[in-house]
Amino acid sequence: MAALQKESSSALTQSLRLNRENQVFVAEKDNVARRANRAGRREMVAKHREVLESAKAKFEEKRVDGEKQGDQIELQSNIDLLMSLISGAINQEEELARLRGLEDEVVEAAKAAQVYSFSSSLAN
Repeated sequence: MAALQKESSSALTQSLRLNRENQVFVAEKDNVARRANRAGRREMVAKHREVLESAKAKFEEKRVDGEKQGDQIELQSNIDLLMSLISGAINQEEELARLRGLEDEVVEAAKAAQVYSFSSSLAN
């Protein structure tokens, strides 16, 4: 009977030890899963940030390119206007009146073409 009690006690001790080991393994598995989850989220955030920064850079390049093209067109128009004035092909007063007539239309078109600048929100 003593041997049976000793064997029962040994089995109970072994069962408790295995139960504790199992709890440690489960806790460790949960910790590994949480760490992997955090690492995955950090990686995803980094990739999203990279995409947004790339889009911002491309947007900025397009904006600068558009400004340069606009400056070039304006310069060429000014040269053409001065050449026409010098050659006498157009009258100063008539051209001024024509341009003043276009002024309101151009201002309204510029207002309608304005878009929201999100460049400051991407900087963060």
